[in-house]
Amino acid sequence: MLASAQKGLRERWAEATSKLSTFARSQSNLARSGDITDLEAMARIYEFAVNLDIYATYNGLMVNDLAAILSGIPRGEIQILDGQSSLYLGFDAFESTGFGNLMDDSNQVRHFTAGFNLGYKYPMSSHLVNVVRPEPSNPADALLNTASSRIGRGIRYGTISLDNIGNEIRALGR
Repeated sequence: MLASAQKGLRERWAEATSKLSTFARSQSNLARSGDITDLEAMARIYEFAVNLDIYATYNGLMVNDLAAILSGIPRGEIQILDGQSSLYLGFDAFESTGFGNLMDDSNQVRHFTAGFNLGYKYPMSSHLVNVVRPEPSNPADALLNTASSRIGRGIRYGTISLDNIGNEIRALGR
């Protein structure tokens, strides 16, 4: 009975991962064509994820998959390692359009998701996000990592509702 339930969970997770990856790719394509900003694409991806049944129940699986797909962080890790996730859409999938004063010349969706991942998985130490970053001198990235780790921590502790995650993300561009 337990083995059957675990198999069902693995299949549901694989299906959710596939759906999320496909949706994320479609949003990347819209952003690259200029139809929406990168920030809007990211907000839509996170909203899509929280509405997948398995992720609503198992938030940690959602965080792992978002990190793997958007940041290249292997599932269960907190940082990008030499062996990036095979699910990763790639560095060029997103840029930083729509991020307001958090814009720079890099993939801010990737940076946000890495900070979100850290804030969710290690909420008590996520305030150290800018101490452990490889490029601490970039002010836009430092501010973005502070905000994204705060949102990840808020989701973990329930002080930010999953239903409001898109609005939290969109507020970064104001």
